[in-house]
Amino acid sequence: PGFWSSILFTLSRIISGFILSVAAALLLAVLSNASRTASFLIEPIVKVIRATPVASIVILALVWISSRNLSVIISFMMVFPIVYSNVLEGIRNTDGKLLEAADIYRMRRVKRMDDQNPGSPIMEKRRIMTATGDGRNSSSPIRREASSHMMSQNAMAAARLALS
Repeated sequence: PGFWSSILFTLSRIISGFILSVAAALLLAVLSNASRTASFLIEPIVKVIRATPVASIVILALVWISSRNLSVIISFMMVFPIVYSNVLEGIRNTDGKLLEAADIYRMRRVKRMDDQNPGSPIMEKRRIMTATGDGRNSSSPIRREASSHMMSQNAMAAARLALS
């Protein structure tokens, strides 16, 4: 094979390792957030992967697998702990007030995933970016204030229309 075909082969392997790593990290971070047992089992493995030097992983991987698949394993091992830690941290540190603000302004929730997993950063962004929704639980003081603010804006707009 030629030079460019070798480059494309290696690049495709690195990208597939990256994609597998992101998918596994997302799945395991959500699982760790949902279950203390899963978190207890996954955290030490992530810490070991993070603490192990890349050269050691390369040498061990060469012993266990063929060199053709080495780039998949190495890219997986380098990306996984970073994505896992950041997704888990994002899930655990989601601001509840942001969710409440999305409800106040009647942002439609994609699948009501906040009921099962309130902190998903991906769902958080999708919730805020989505159009209208239902605005439940209007007993909150923040909700009442926002509702009165929206009503006063609507009244002002109606008055402007009446005067024009």
